[in-house]
Amino acid sequence: MARRDWIYLGLMGFITLGLVADALLWATGPPVTTWNAVIQSFGIMLFVYFWEIADANQSGVRRSSVARLLTFFLPPIGHAIYLYQGRPWQQATKLFLLFWAGVVGLALVGTFALAAGGVPSDY
Repeated sequence: MARRDWIYLGLMGFITLGLVADALLWATGPPVTTWNAVIQSFGIMLFVYFWEIADANQSGVRRSSVARLLTFFLPPIGHAIYLYQGRPWQQATKLFLLFWAGVVGLALVGTFALAAGGVPSDY
C-alpha cells in the first residue's frame, strides 16, 4: 500500500476513535461544544493535508498555495482544488467523491450506531 493509503486509513481510525470517545464521554448527550469536536476538526484537517503531501510526492504533482491554504482552513474545498489542479476532471471528481464519501459515511455509520444504542449501558 502507498503512503497516502496508510494516511487515509489513519484518518478513518482517527474518526472512529473520536466517535468512541464521544460515546464514552457523553453517554447522556454532549454539551453544545466539546473538546473532542475541536480535536476531531483539527485532526481531520491535518490528515487531509498530509494525504495531499503524500499524494503529490507519489504522483509528482505540485500543490498550489491556494490549495495548501484552503486545505488548512476548509479541507473539502482545499482538497477539491488540489485534485482538480493536478488531474483530469473525471479522475479528480471520482477521487474527491470517494475520499469524502468514506469520511462522511464512516461518521454517519458511527452516529447511527451510537443513536441505536451501540454502546454498552454500563458506560
